[in-house]
Amino acid sequence: MAYISASKPYQWTSRVFPDIPRTSNPSTLNLLRFFTSTDDSFSAVDQNPNPVPDPVTAFDAQPEPEKNPSPENGEPKVYQRTPRGKRPNPEKIEDVICRMMASRAWTTRLQNSIRALVPEIDNSLVWNVLHCAKNLEHALQFFRWVERAGLVHHDRATHMKMIEILGRASKLNHARGILLDMPKKGVEWDEDMFVVLIESYGKAGIVQEAVKIFQKMKELGVERSINSYDALFKVILRRGRYMMAKRYFNAMLNEGIEPTRHTFNIMIWGFFLSLRLETAKRFYEDMKSRGIYPDVVTYNTMINGYYRFKMMDEAERLFTELKGRNIAPSVITYTTMIKGMFRLGELMMG
Repeated sequence: MAYISASKPYQWTSRVFPDIPRTSNPSTLNLLRFFTSTDDSFSAVDQNPNPVPDPVTAFDAQPEPEKNPSPENGEPKVYQRTPRGKRPNPEKIEDVICRMMASRAWTTRLQNSIRALVPEIDNSLVWNVLHCAKNLEHALQFFRWVERAGLVHHDRATHMKMIEILGRASKLNHARGILLDMPKKGVEWDEDMFVVLIESYGKAGIVQEAVKIFQKMKELGVERSINSYDALFKVILRRGRYMMAKRYFNAMLNEGIEPTRHTFNIMIWGFFLSLRLETAKRFYEDMKSRGIYPDVVTYNTMINGYYRFKMMDEAERLFTELKGRNIAPSVITYTTMIKGMFRLGELMMG
């Protein structure tokens, strides 16, 4: 049989800890309250006439700042919460739009979301959105939508950005159409836009279209300088059209456009690529006769070309000439020399 014993009601008694010195310091009394099991421990602190405020309760007890303080300079003071730790910078509007475009299909709903986010769109925002857009189709649709909706009138910079994007993606018909439609929108052409399109056609391997764009510049009244000729030379020589390159080089001279060191570097590189050794050497000598001295790129091109023809002595002579003119050889220079020696089996250890 079980017995139930009635215990005496619990009475709190102070606990004495011999390791803690007795002192009247309030901070010590505050520490003691953590060793008790009832709320009566606060009585010891409450009896102190000058208690030390608790950090948490003291912060809560501070008066809240006024919501509308009296302005000092005619502007109300704005209180902001102090951030704790490092926080990322606020996301830019163009990044938000690009994220929306990347995760959603291009629909009327997406267009309305963009308009709700940015009621007013300018050319700077359009350029930034095109720059960060990950989807080419969305970038093109955004470019056309903001114009058709009357949200912005594209300027030269946004046209140039769109042509560059389409050129990198080999969407050359779209790029060509945007370029040729610019005068209808009141935006003038310039040579750099045609150079971008010529280079894009060259990277896509469409040489004839690149040549047509170059020829169309003269028909449209766009002045051609050495920049457009350099772009054309690089395109046609990459495809081995060295005879065409020579014809356009002579036409350039007849127009009164003088070649630069960069022009000669392209021509020499292209003729060595087409295995036209004597023509490359003639252009090298022609460059020096015009008072244009070779740079490290020229020497690298010539050294690499001589190694292609297994002309070891000529390559070493140019390397010595380069160092004699106090031109610092680049990493490409040494790499070309080492590769040439490996090809000829004349690599000397040490």
